Amino acid sequence: MLKEMLDFMNENAGGFQAIFAIAIFLATIIYVVINSFMHREMVKTREREESPIISIRIDREFEATYSLIIENISNVSAYNLHFTKAPNLKHVGTTITTRELGIIKYPIKYLAPRQVYSTIFLDLKTLMKEFQYKEVEFEIKYEDKNGKEFTLPFYLNISALHYTLIPIKLDSYK
Repeated sequence: MLKEMLDFMNENAGGFQAIFAIAIFLATIIYVVINSFMHREMVKTREREESPIISIRIDREFEATYSLIIENISNVSAYNLHFTKAPNLKHVGTTITTRELGIIKYPIKYLAPRQVYSTIFLDLKTLMKEFQYKEVEFEIKYEDKNGKEFTLPFYLNISALHYTLIPIKLDSYK
């Protein structure tokens, strides 16, 4: 039985070579296609890792006073961060508007990883009558180290802040 199988393979060696060559060729093509997909994903991941990520948020400071906080939450620096859109609201306890705040009016040339800028921004007691159901829009633009520009829009519904609870610490939940 074994001798007959070996004789058959020897007589048809060219055919077997052709079949195995085609199989190796197909396996190589599949390998190249899979590697090209993996390469694309690695490039996307590297671009994400090398891109700054900026966070804009509003945090409560006092009973009805909120701060605008800008933070670089990535591991790379951001450059030339500036507001292209910002609401023109009355600033807390002054005669200026929010567009005149330094953090909004002037560009931030360099924002290191994990660096935070913060300024007192809103006083709901002052704004609720005028802007109770208004959504305000922010937009910032910034760049990575290579000059690639990013745009981040941020929308805030002021009425969502109205009647928010003041967080308290309970001794029993230490």
